[in-house]
Amino acid sequence: MKVITFSLLLIMALTVGHATGQTLNHRHKTKTDALISLRQNKLFNQLLVLQPVEHKKMRGGSRLIAQAGNDYIPSVPPVYEPSDSTHYYYKSNYGYDPTSDFFSLDISAASFYDYQQNYFDSSLYWIYAGAGNYTLSDSTVCSFSTNHHIKTENKSSLLSNNFSSSSYTYDANDRRVSQLDSSIYGVDTTKDLSTFFYDASGKLIYGELKFWDTASLTWIPEMADSIFYDINSNLSKIIIYQYDTLNAVWFKYLSYSFSYSGTNQLTQTLVQAWDTMSQIWINNFKTDYVSNGTNQVISTTGSYWDAASWIYQNQDSFQYSSGPYPAIKTSKYWDAMASLWINSEKYEFNYNAFNQFSSYETSFWDGMSSTWHLSTNNLFYYEAFTPQEIDESELFSNKLLVYPVPVANKVVVETEWDEIQPCVITLCDMTGNVLLSIDLPSSKRLKKDIDLSSLPSGSYILSVKGEKNNSVQKIIKQ
Repeated sequence: MKVITFSLLLIMALTVGHATGQTLNHRHKTKTDALISLRQNKLFNQLLVLQPVEHKKMRGGSRLIAQAGNDYIPSVPPVYEPSDSTHYYYKSNYGYDPTSDFFSLDISAASFYDYQQNYFDSSLYWIYAGAGNYTLSDSTVCSFSTNHHIKTENKSSLLSNNFSSSSYTYDANDRRVSQLDSSIYGVDTTKDLSTFFYDASGKLIYGELKFWDTASLTWIPEMADSIFYDINSNLSKIIIYQYDTLNAVWFKYLSYSFSYSGTNQLTQTLVQAWDTMSQIWINNFKTDYVSNGTNQVISTTGSYWDAASWIYQNQDSFQYSSGPYPAIKTSKYWDAMASLWINSEKYEFNYNAFNQFSSYETSFWDGMSSTWHLSTNNLFYYEAFTPQEIDESELFSNKLLVYPVPVANKVVVETEWDEIQPCVITLCDMTGNVLLSIDLPSSKRLKKDIDLSSLPSGSYILSVKGEKNNSVQKIIKQ
């Protein structure tokens, strides 16, 4: 299908002008080009994630329940020390696959996975605090419509006292038409409203971002993007406008142009800035893409415009084995003095039978010794999963009781459901590794004693999962 050319190729275009980076486990952040602020990128990213993307589709088989990050410590002997951990919870309706999200680079997973029902209902993000203990840092809770679209997404950053919420609306054709974002940063509150417009064929053609002015109590226009397509329905151009509040007019700001091969594979993205004096577009940054015979990207090269010529800046190369995603990704930067590409960072990926991450390692390049040094290790844990219909029951039961706290040798788990249902009690360590799983028959009220005497001291995650309700709690064993 012609419009399904956005997969890895188009989405990587979002990083034009950016240094290489990832957002998979909250620890690898993408640097933003100086010309385009994070706020100006917001609407641009929202529009792109509403484009048709083949690899959005959630594959049945398994879904992510936890991921854990570890930092390499070059001691004797060398060891990995935990850094963070994220746990994902479901109502048996969704499944989250992080793999394509990683290779989408800088896209918001909330928007990116919405249309293909690839998302989780809730997540908890923990930071390692040493001595086997973890501190809860962030939480995300979502709600969904009966048409499988995300309705609300609430995020809490407990350590920094920041909170944000997003709500989404859709038209009769299940196309997203608005996104309302509210954020609280300590005592400061901000609101943004994005609206989206489509042509008669269903293509997204325009988006507008407004902010709420607390002084005038009105929505003030801020950014707008116009979207254009070629004859093959490939995205060909996005023109970004800024709003002049003083004169109440829109003016051109940036242009993103996309070029394709004869087989509709992305070959280049070009960013240009509008020169108000000369009234012409001026080159700013470009990314060139090279694909192999099976349409897999094998390299991306970023260059910036220096008055009269293109200057190399960064390059990523990809090596594949048998699956659709790279086995190795190597990042380099351009040394203008030596006219050489210099190694910077390397990712080595492992996958399960469903082409989902099982683990990946990162390494950095030591120019003095001309060797790679391990940096981080990331582990992923899944459970069997078959997509089901939406259920609007509550995600978490507020009647879960776990005692004593802290735990010595035995823990007692009590909960009460709204209706009779079977359940599974699961105990995981903070990396997501399942240590214990107990299947229990259908009942409305549960009380279960669990022997934990064989487990070492530390933090654990205990979850009680029924057909229509989930409950989760962190426990500490002495």
